[in-house]
Amino acid sequence: MNMQKYDYPYGTGVILCGGEGSRMREVCDAEGVPKHLLDLGNGETPVTRLARQINPHVDKIICTVRDETVKPKFDEAFANAGVEVETLIRVNAENLPDQKGDMQAVYDNMWAMSRLVTLNGDLVLDDAFIENFLSTHYNKLFASPPIRGREEGEPFTNAIINILSQGDIRRYIEGGPTLVGVAVMQLLRRNIVNIPTIANLNKPEDLAKAKAALAL
Repeated sequence: MNMQKYDYPYGTGVILCGGEGSRMREVCDAEGVPKHLLDLGNGETPVTRLARQINPHVDKIICTVRDETVKPKFDEAFANAGVEVETLIRVNAENLPDQKGDMQAVYDNMWAMSRLVTLNGDLVLDDAFIENFLSTHYNKLFASPPIRGREEGEPFTNAIINILSQGDIRRYIEGGPTLVGVAVMQLLRRNIVNIPTIANLNKPEDLAKAKAALAL
C-alpha cells in the first residue's frame, strides 16, 4: 500500500464509529461486527476504506468506538488493512447523546492533536474524488474562514468533512441534546464541506448499494 504523505501542514484524521447502528442491527448481528466493519465485498470495510483514503493527508488517525467489547475488532481490522489508527472509546454518559460522546473522547485527547478532519465512519467514499478533493482543497479547508458547502450542480449529500478546532468541539458538546447533523450545521456551519458519497450505511439496502458500486 502506498503510504506516501503529501507535502503540506497535516491535521489529525478522526473517524467517528461510536454509534449503535440500530437500523443495521440484524445485518450486524449476523456478521458479528458493527456496521463500520461490514464487508464491502472488495476486502475493505467502510472504516478501513476511510482510513486508507485519508491517511496520505493527515499525520495521525484516530477512531472513536462504542465500547471496549468492539475495540479489539476495530484494532484487528486496521492492523489487517495496514493503516496505523489509534482507537478511543467514546465517553458514554446520559448527557452526551448521539456523537457527543465520541467528540468528548476526542476533546479529552486533544493535547496530542492539531487541527482535526472528522468523518462519520459509516460513509463509503469514492477513491478518485476524495483523493482529488483533499489534495486540491486541503489548504483551503484550513483557511480562515474555511470553505463550506458544495459547488453548484454537485449532488447534495449528508456526508460532511468537518474541520474543527478545540473550541468548536467544546461548543458542540455543550450545545444541548440536538441531533448531531443539526447541531453541527448550526454551530459549525463555517467549517463544513459537503462531498458526494457512494453510500451512507444507515439501512441494509445501503450496504447492497455500496457493494454494487464497488463491484463495477
